[in-house]
Amino acid sequence: MASFVSSLLFLFLVGGASPAVGQSSEQTEPMCYDWGESSEAGVSVLEGESGWLSCPLFSHPSVYNYTSTQSAGHTLFWYRLLHGQDLEEPITSSSRLSKDRERLWLQPATSDDTGQYICMLRNKSSCSKIAMRLTVLRRDEAVRGVDCEPPVAVAAAQETIALQGGETLDCPDLQDAAKMADGEPTVTWYHMCEQYPFWNNERQQKGASLRVFVMLDSYQGLYFCTVHYQRRGKTLNFTRSINVTAVYPPHVYKHPSILQPTQDQVFSVKPGSEVRLVCRGHFPIIQHNPAWEMWWTVDGKTLDKLGDQRFSQNNSQVKYDYGDRTMENVLLIQDFLSEDLNKEFNCSVRNEKGFETRRAQLQEEGEEPRSRR
Repeated sequence: MASFVSSLLFLFLVGGASPAVGQSSEQTEPMCYDWGESSEAGVSVLEGESGWLSCPLFSHPSVYNYTSTQSAGHTLFWYRLLHGQDLEEPITSSSRLSKDRERLWLQPATSDDTGQYICMLRNKSSCSKIAMRLTVLRRDEAVRGVDCEPPVAVAAAQETIALQGGETLDCPDLQDAAKMADGEPTVTWYHMCEQYPFWNNERQQKGASLRVFVMLDSYQGLYFCTVHYQRRGKTLNFTRSINVTAVYPPHVYKHPSILQPTQDQVFSVKPGSEVRLVCRGHFPIIQHNPAWEMWWTVDGKTLDKLGDQRFSQNNSQVKYDYGDRTMENVLLIQDFLSEDLNKEFNCSVRNEKGFETRRAQLQEEGEEPRSRR
């Protein structure tokens, strides 16, 4: 990705790939740099619903910005290579296919729209193009948890709400539809298979949004929203989903803690064998910054700085409880040496709220327990 951005920047600064200068003074079309197919995931749209493609050339505004390219005389062209065809064909605007800035809209999409799409940005001296893939799914091809859920072609957005807290859910991509609509779009909400209005007043629709006043465990799960809007006399729609997860409220204790090894735990080890030192840590959920760290040190050095290939570690999740995580980090020592008994092994945990470290106590099999230092 870094090479993609740097190469784009180079082409933008030097004016693209220019034709060789020959004896003729006649102006020739610039050679077009072909980036191939975008490495980003392809776009999926449900048959009969509205959808759009965004030209990947503009995915890095520091390189290509739509407004600045227009002022520099660039024009954006769209082509497509439909499924089963060999030749690219230019896309002309129609009541169903329309161009809006860096986007190509399908209102609505049909099964025949499946294929490869190419966006080309060019002016008199430079040209770049890149391709992306569009798949138009039949409604029975969309993945659904249960048959009564609306089919959705786009991956669910993720939202966390604190238990007993409140939050407002906005339908993803609603503002995009509002820009294309002739009037104000409307939204129909569902929770799993139940259509709004729901059975109590703790969740209410306010305009296009769904307001959760008091979050309960039973309000978790998939919410679906269908956006309806009018454009040029046609009624159009698309459906999105939001996976809502309940988490512990922010006022509870949020510092990380080490559950294992305990203060008095001793690991029995045998020289020449493989030794596993297990550390378990508890990380309370912090919604605005959920990042956490868990690691082992040997004589104060992290494993990447230790330079001993006998040592490795592996993190895994043991428990998930309303956003709180219990994580396990296993320090694996191959071919344990007698002198390793003199090393200091510490497990540490950290999040935004705090830090804790604990030393692992080791003793050789058959020896009396050592006094703690």
